[in-house]
Amino acid sequence: LQPYPQWPMLTVNYERGIKGVANGNTKYERIESDLSYHRRMSRLRQYSLRLGGGFYTDRSTTFFVDYDNFHDNYLPDGWEDDWTGHFQLLTAQWYNASRYYIKANAAYESPMMALSRLPLVGRYIETERLYAGILQIERIHTPYIEVGYGMTNRFFSAGLFASFVNANFEEIGAKCTVELFKKW
Repeated sequence: LQPYPQWPMLTVNYERGIKGVANGNTKYERIESDLSYHRRMSRLRQYSLRLGGGFYTDRSTTFFVDYDNFHDNYLPDGWEDDWTGHFQLLTAQWYNASRYYIKANAAYESPMMALSRLPLVGRYIETERLYAGILQIERIHTPYIEVGYGMTNRFFSAGLFASFVNANFEEIGAKCTVELFKKW
C-alpha cells in the first residue's frame, strides 16, 4: 500500500497453513508487516529506511520456514542496492526458531564520502553507502546490530560488514557483486 509515491510503502503479509489440506503436514499462522521509505536528495545523495516485524500466532514445529519480509526483496522499485534493508551476516539459525522479530534498517548513499576522496581510488568509485541494521528476536537478549560500508561503480559493488550480538563483536564479512549489463 503506497497512496502517494513520496510516502512510505506498507506491506502486510498473512499466511496460514492447515494440516491435512493439499497434503500439508504443518499447521501454522504468521503475520508480518514492513514499512519502507526511499528518498532521493540533492547532489545524487539518497537514504533508505525500513522498519518491520513479524510473529507466529500458531506453529506446530520448532524449526520452520523463513519469515518472508525478513529476508526477501519486497522493497519498492527504485532501490538500486540489493543489500539495503537486509542483514548480510545474519544466518538463518538466529531467526528461524524465533516466534517473533522486530527490525530496522537504514542506508545512506552519496557519491563523495570517504574512499572517493582518495586520489588513486576515487576516480573508480561512483557511489558509496553506509548501512546500519538492528534486530530483536527471542534468541538474543540485546539487539543484533550490523553496520557496513559499500562502494559501487559500473562494473562491481563491494561491501564490508560487521555484526554485534549481545553488545559483543561477532564477526566481520565482505560481499562483492558483479554489475553485469548495468549502465554499460
